[in-house]
Amino acid sequence: MQREIAERLPDRLVRRRPGAQQALELVGGGDLEDAERAEDVGAQRVGRAVGVGGAAPIRGATATRATSTASSNQLRTMVHMDAGVAALWGAGIGGVLGAGGVLGSTWLAGQAQGRTQHQHWRRQGRREAYSTFIAAVTAHRDAADGLMALMEETHSLDDASQALERVSEKFPAVRAASSVVAVEGPADVAASARDVMESIGRATEDIGFYVTAARRIGRPGEFEAGRAQKALDELGSLLRTFTENARDALDV
Repeated sequence: MQREIAERLPDRLVRRRPGAQQALELVGGGDLEDAERAEDVGAQRVGRAVGVGGAAPIRGATATRATSTASSNQLRTMVHMDAGVAALWGAGIGGVLGAGGVLGSTWLAGQAQGRTQHQHWRRQGRREAYSTFIAAVTAHRDAADGLMALMEETHSLDDASQALERVSEKFPAVRAASSVVAVEGPADVAASARDVMESIGRATEDIGFYVTAARRIGRPGEFEAGRAQKALDELGSLLRTFTENARDALDV
C-alpha cells in the first residue's frame, strides 16, 4: 500500500517531502497530508525552540556584561571613595599633628620662660641674701676694728665698755642674715656663711678677753691684743671667700 501511494505521487512531492514519507513508513501508513502537517508543526516547534534557546545565551551574555560593567563602576566608585576618605584622614591627621606641634612649641616656650623667670627670681633672692649678710658681717667687723683702735689709745673704761657693746649689737643682724643664706643656698655658699659665723664667734670672744684683761691690769695686754687681731684677720679672709662663692653662684 505504501509503495503504491508513493508511486502515485508526483516526483517533486516525493523529493520535497522525504520527511513525510519517512513518517508514513514509520507509522505504517496513513494520510500523507496529516504527515506533512505534523512535519510542519514539528518544524515550527523546533524553530521556536531554537529561537528561544538561542535567545537565552544572548540574554545571559548581556546580563554578564552588564554585571561586569556594574561591578567595574562600583569598584571605581569605591576607589574614588577610598581616595576621598584617605584624603580626609590625611588632612585630619595633618591638622592634628600641626595643632599638636603648635601646642608643643607653645608648651616648651612656656616651660622655658617659666624656668627663666624662676631662675631670675632665685638669683634675685640670693643676691639680696648675700648682700645683706656681707653688709651685716662688715658692720660687725667695722665695730670690732673701732674697738681695737680705741684700746691702743688712751681711753677710759667706759669708752672700752661702750665700744664692746657696739660690737655685740651687730651680731643679731649677722645671725639673721646667715639664716636667709642657709635657705637660699647653694650648699657651698651656705657652708661659707657658717664658717664666717664661727669666725665671728671666736673674734667676739677674743675681743672680750682683751677688754677684760685691760680693765684688770689697767692697760691693754699685748697677748690678748694679738689674739683678738688674729681672729679679726681670719674673719676678713673667710668673708672674702664667702663673697667669691656668692659671686660664682649668681653667675651660673
